[in-house]
Amino acid sequence: MVLSEKSRSTIYQAWEPHLGHEALQEMLSNFPTREGDEPATKELVRVTTAELRTEIAGLRTEIAGVRSELKVDIANVRTELKTEIADLRSELKTEIASVRTDIASVRTEIAGVRTDLTAAIGTQGTELKDAIADVRTEIAGVRTDLTAAIGTQRADLKDAIGAQRADFSAAFGAMHARVLELATAQIAFGHDVRGDLERNVRVMTWQLAGFIVALNSMIFVIALGVR
Repeated sequence: MVLSEKSRSTIYQAWEPHLGHEALQEMLSNFPTREGDEPATKELVRVTTAELRTEIAGLRTEIAGVRSELKVDIANVRTELKTEIADLRSELKTEIASVRTDIASVRTEIAGVRTDLTAAIGTQGTELKDAIADVRTEIAGVRTDLTAAIGTQRADLKDAIGAQRADFSAAFGAMHARVLELATAQIAFGHDVRGDLERNVRVMTWQLAGFIVALNSMIFVIALGVR
């Protein structure tokens, strides 16, 4: 016989003070709440438990199958990964060997360039040393020539100065004699010879100025020769 929720609530409220909660629940459990529901018997529980065990065993079998399949798949993945890693290692080794070969080739080229540069620098250094030696030789020759030219210029200057000094001394002597002559004439004849004396002094002054100009010119020419 089926009891509705309302009937169950009424019975529970009426009998709970007399029977207690547990006894009343055990009694109401024999009355289903829906049509088709039956009270759970030991046989029903046994059968249901057996069915559940059978289903659990089937699930375990399926799980074991899935586990085996997963193990196989994992093993295949591991094998594929190992193969790919081995291939990658082989490719990397090949690439590294190629790079090492290229580096060795570059080092060989650098060594060749270094050798060429060393040889070129040595040649240039030898040529530069020879050029410096030639320049030094030329400088020594020029210095020798300049020394000889200066010596010649000095000798010529001394000769010219000596000649100018002799000329000046002669002119001065003549002027001095002329002055003495005019003075003697003035005393002897008693006339004024101041004008003649002044003219002779001016002539003497011009000759001295010419001597000084000639001397400065010679000194300048010698200075140019020295430079």
